[in-house]
Parts: sequence; structure tokens; C-alpha cells
Amino acid sequence: MGFEKKTWVDRLSEFAGRRLLTIISKSDSQMVVDVSRAEGNVSRAGDAFSSYNMNDLEQRIADGFEEVNNDLMFPDGTRFYPDKQNGKYGFNTSPTRGADTFSPFKGTVLYLGTVDWTHYLSKTNTYNFSQVIRDAGLDPNDYTADDIFFRPKSTSYKSYTNSNATLTREYTYSNGVITTTAGYVGDMWVLNVTDLCYLVV
Repeated sequence: MGFEKKTWVDRLSEFAGRRLLTIISKSDSQMVVDVSRAEGNVSRAGDAFSSYNMNDLEQRIADGFEEVNNDLMFPDGTRFYPDKQNGKYGFNTSPTRGADTFSPFKGTVLYLGTVDWTHYLSKTNTYNFSQVIRDAGLDPNDYTADDIFFRPKSTSYKSYTNSNATLTREYTYSNGVITTTAGYVGDMWVLNVTDLCYLVV
């Protein structure tokens, strides 16, 4: 059904802004009055700005969101439901929102540190970022190499004999530890690269 729209109507009267002031008491410095409408002929009462109408609006909005949240699906027809577990937002493929069918959203980026690559024949380095991940309140075991990405910070050529060389840069991830392997295919050269390392959480 979705959100049920309501057509709000104005109040129509002969003298819309006219008010009657009835003096209750007065003194030299002040006056107490009652204010009442003096609009003449009222052709349409309109919708009042009242707690009843406002609460009805709130409920219709809530009902609309609830229906949408329970009618979401992937292109293959699998339904999913917004969820939050253990402080993480995500989606659930079960309407009962069980722990075993929950998948957290990924998109927040955590900066881990710098990774220095030295290309000379081959070079392997190991960087332990597990404490950085734990300091962010995360478990290093929850992530894989697919959650790691790099952005170049600086590149400096030391020497090379020919530009016909292909650089190889590979890495593995395990429990917060990244092992990088750098090498080349082709003529020998030396290339120092510093990358910024990130984790998508």
C-alpha cells in the first residue's frame, strides 16, 4: 500500500484574518483580552493544525517506512531487511533477523598506515596493522585481502636500464598482517614506492 497521502485543505472564510478582542481587565499599563475568530461566513472549515492530525501524519509515515523496509529485494528476488547487530549496520536475509543471516554494510574506510615497496629483483615486506584495527574497535579476523586497497603516495625512480619492465606487486592479508611482494618482469631496475594502505570496514 505504501505511504497513504492526505490532501490537506485550507480554511475558507469571509474575513480570514479578522479577530475579536474581548477585554477582560485593563489598567494604565496593560490589558487582558480574549481573542476569538470573527471571520464572518465560513464556507470550509479546513484541516486543523492539531495533535490528532499531526499524530496521524507521523503514523502514516512510520507505516510507509515499515512497509518499504519489509519489501526490499535483490535483483534475483531475494528479500532483505535492514538490520543492526553488535553495533554494525547491515542487512538480513531473514525477516526474523537472525545472527547467522546478517551481513554488515561495508563502506567506511580505515587508514592503516604506509606501505613501502622496493622493486629490485624481488622484495617481500610484512606489516602488522592488527593493533591499528583493534584500536578502531574492530576484529582483524573479520576481514580479508579483498577489504584492503592502496593509494599511491609517492614514487621515485632510482635507476633503470630499460623501460621494458613490468612491475609486479602482490599482497596477502591474515589477521591484520599484510605481506607484500614486489618484483619485476623484464630488464632490471629499482623503483621505490610508498603507498597509503586502507581497510574497508
